[in-house]
Amino acid sequence: STLVDPGAPLSAEAQAVNGITDADVRGKPTIDDVLPRFLAFAGNDPLVAHNAPFDLGFVKHDVARLGLSLPNDAYDSCAAARLVIPEAPAFRLETLVKFLGIPGAGFHRAASDTAFCAALFQECIRRKGDPGKITTREIASFLVPRAAADVLAGPKESLSKELYVLRDAIENQSDVVIEYTDRDGRTTRRRVTPRNLIARGAAVHVEGYCHEVKANRTFRADRIRSIVPVSP
Repeated sequence: STLVDPGAPLSAEAQAVNGITDADVRGKPTIDDVLPRFLAFAGNDPLVAHNAPFDLGFVKHDVARLGLSLPNDAYDSCAAARLVIPEAPAFRLETLVKFLGIPGAGFHRAASDTAFCAALFQECIRRKGDPGKITTREIASFLVPRAAADVLAGPKESLSKELYVLRDAIENQSDVVIEYTDRDGRTTRRRVTPRNLIARGAAVHVEGYCHEVKANRTFRADRIRSIVPVSP
């Protein structure tokens, strides 16, 4: 495992969550160096991650930018836990690990979080049924839906204006300015770099970097009141 130099300062919010500072990543390999090695390591095997759709949005962005391929199916240990451990107090990886008494130490580092995620996913499968007898259909309930961008590949006239502009911005790696109404009814104006579209049930969610809070955020597409592309 390795830290990655993002080529830009880390936000204060990110540093507070993971304890990683600019000094920690300075001089480390870039994603351009690390991603091809990771994909070679993963091969065609399924991937498991906690809150996988969010992380995969950023991975897929760099996969596309580098002209690489990510054919792997992916499973979400967070979604799995919500299905089979509804009594958990919360569904952050650290909270679930402590709630289930999974042994280990250290969070927000690749090696330890990978071990925790694997143990959690195995526990979810165990609770779903006998690991030796569980069916492919049962495991598929933990499968991450394909990106909505793959589903919404139709012509412009078949999409709403918001989804078309978002799809175009993702393809061109450009920014948009949105007016967005949150769940509390507050409407704000934000500049966003969209990375991916994810279908969750009947709703489409936008994953991207919000410049106002300097952190990654997820937005429901149907709560976007207006959208304007930003010229490069």
